[in-house]
Amino acid sequence: VTSFTGNDEFPLSINTSTSFFQHALGGATPSNITPGAIDLIPELAFDSWVTLGISQSPVGDQSPVELIPGSWSTEFENGNGFNVNDGIGSGWYVIPSASNGIVGDDNRLLVAQLTTDGLISASLRAQIFPDGDQVNDVRADLTLDQYIDCSELSLDLVETIEEGCGDTYVLSRTWTSVDDCGNSSSATQTITVVDTTAPVLTIPADYTAECSDDHPMDDASASDTCGDVSITVEATTTDGVCAGDYTISRLFTATDDCGNSSSATQIITIIDTTAPVFTFVPADYTAECSADHPMDDASASDNCGEVIISVDPTITPGSCTGDYTITRVFTATDDCGNPTSATQIITIIDTTSPVLTIPADYTAECTDELTLVEATVTDNCSACYVRSPFTSSEDAYGIEVVEVASHTEGSLSGLTTYRIYLTAPSGLDQVTSFTGNDEFPLSINTST
Repeated sequence: VTSFTGNDEFPLSINTSTSFFQHALGGATPSNITPGAIDLIPELAFDSWVTLGISQSPVGDQSPVELIPGSWSTEFENGNGFNVNDGIGSGWYVIPSASNGIVGDDNRLLVAQLTTDGLISASLRAQIFPDGDQVNDVRADLTLDQYIDCSELSLDLVETIEEGCGDTYVLSRTWTSVDDCGNSSSATQTITVVDTTAPVLTIPADYTAECSDDHPMDDASASDTCGDVSITVEATTTDGVCAGDYTISRLFTATDDCGNSSSATQIITIIDTTAPVFTFVPADYTAECSADHPMDDASASDNCGEVIISVDPTITPGSCTGDYTITRVFTATDDCGNPTSATQIITIIDTTSPVLTIPADYTAECTDELTLVEATVTDNCSACYVRSPFTSSEDAYGIEVVEVASHTEGSLSGLTTYRIYLTAPSGLDQVTSFTGNDEFPLSINTST
């Protein structure tokens, strides 16, 4: 066999109902696939390709599979099927002397490998030289169309009944199926009819109660169509998160004379939803910023156990440093997590003026040199300020430091964000660089 081709007389086509698997390192033929490549990339062994007698790169007197020019090979390498039905035609071939064109002892010659999840259809024209005669050839037009064959199956049913007590019985239904080749399989459905009717049980309703309330333990009742009924109850207590929080599960079981039983559970939920009561909360007060600011504790009691009191203070700045408000939120929580809160407001004010100390008056002759001593001032709630003096070698240019944000929360708490500006005499000035060297250093530093 030397070629597989097709044209408008008899088309060359290979198609699938879905698509073909094409590995990125494969090709339209297996001529470039080596054993070493498959060892490195096992999936390459299942690449889709057309061929003429070889599944890897040729060895010995085998010949590479050559493609007759045409766009079909590109479509095929993209995972699509192809059809060649024009007047020029196309296909693939090997040279007549290639050993891979010889059919061999098993009377088969490899034409293609196709990896797909669909059904395959194909048509191709094979050029064949019977018995290796290089003069007289045969042109065989071949077609392939896969389909799924589901033969009709027989299905027989045999039913048997085994009597039991009273109206009870066991019905066995056996199906047997045999295919066209005589292969058979059987399966049995078993239907068991029994008397398993249990008594009808009525139990007390679930309820929820405070731990200090009464907890009634009422009885259940039951009825049965076939005799007397006995009722048992089993109580289980499950602890909750605290002493006043637990659950009582009462499992009632009603059993008739035949051993049929029914069960139901009553759930009694005991809770503690009563919050503690504050017995003392420090009174609100107003004080000078320089005075003592007592931070007294609160106290509380609870009817179900111990109480934990926490306090969360919040400071709200006022219009000046010595003017602010402290809000103290007290939260009392009992063992079951019931909270109650109360708030104390402490108002801090600054109504005291600064104390000014000035130099003493004196009299001097007009010819005397005057001594001008600076005054001093103190305040009971004085504040410190960040100053940013600067120097400049050019009188018209300077530096301005602007505070952007003072951080009080999160990972930036305690930090301040500043922006440093160059001030210039004209809005048309253009700044191109900021530099430094051993003549005048470039530096930006912080005290922390």
